[in-house]
Amino acid sequence: MAQHRREGRWARRSQLRGITTLRRVRNCGTSLDPEGGITLAVTTNADGSRSAGYSGLASCGSVWACPQCAAKIATRRADELSKVMRAVDEAGGSAFLLTLPMRMPAGTGSD
Repeated sequence: MAQHRREGRWARRSQLRGITTLRRVRNCGTSLDPEGGITLAVTTNADGSRSAGYSGLASCGSVWACPQCAAKIATRRADELSKVMRAVDEAGGSAFLLTLPMRMPAGTGSD
């Protein structure tokens, strides 16, 4: 299932390259150095587990435009939030997340 989602993100990023005007997004996932190529990197995490990924690829870092970078950023943010919530719980506290609507000023195009 995860592989299927990952392949879908790769396909959407590939389609996006042909239509986007954003240079960073257009180059995302391409080789940084055509001479140096792309390598597979294996990293040992702090907990002893291992992760694999590619190195030598450009990354746009766009959470709004790029399906591949958005997924990576969302995962990282979820991990950070999980650590904070766990620390608050271990300290005997309580934490809640709340989303409230905000009215935009007139003339901002969001009316």
